[in-house]
Amino acid sequence: GTSTILEGLRAFCVFAGFGVLFDFVYQATFFAAWLSLDVRRSTKNRYDCCCCITGEQPAPCCGCDCGPCVPDVPFDEDKGGLMQPFIKKYMAPAVLSKPGKAVILIACAVFLAFGIWGTVELQQDFSSRWFVSDDSFLQDVYQIQDQYFDGGAPYASCYTKTADYSTSTVQADMWGIGNALRNTQYAQSDTVTSWHDCFVAWAICNKGVSGTCPTTGS
Repeated sequence: GTSTILEGLRAFCVFAGFGVLFDFVYQATFFAAWLSLDVRRSTKNRYDCCCCITGEQPAPCCGCDCGPCVPDVPFDEDKGGLMQPFIKKYMAPAVLSKPGKAVILIACAVFLAFGIWGTVELQQDFSSRWFVSDDSFLQDVYQIQDQYFDGGAPYASCYTKTADYSTSTVQADMWGIGNALRNTQYAQSDTVTSWHDCFVAWAICNKGVSGTCPTTGS
């Protein structure tokens, strides 16, 4: 998805990719460290909420076939494919070293700060322009619209088929189209203009011809 020409979809895929990558790194470092501390707490029979208090009874066996429940079964650390030796020899020493701990804590703190900042600045917005490629001719239309129409509401046009506009029936229909557009909730009434309205007004004033208007009947 990051190679698509749609800007909105590409940004979302990049954001989702970074989220998955951070989740993997977070679970392999920060979460695993806290999980190991929880295992130490459990083996010492300390309470989960108050780890400074030790319980009187030893922790019961979970009933599985793992090492703590079956002490005579040794745990082979070298098994597990290629990933487990890599974690044992390289990743674990790096994470448990003092520089590694510092880097992980600083990175998690930075990500937390950016997450809080992003949550505060989050706004719900949508624009159809995000799904138009940069090399599309529509970008030129949007640029002209922003330059000459102050980036306001999009401009729309209504076209009619070929008809005899000199007849009273067609003129009444044209008046009806203009009134319908002015009264609709999807358009601003003071911004609706009709060439037919202007032409009839000009013809009546300058040519002395009659025009059909449903409101006046003239």
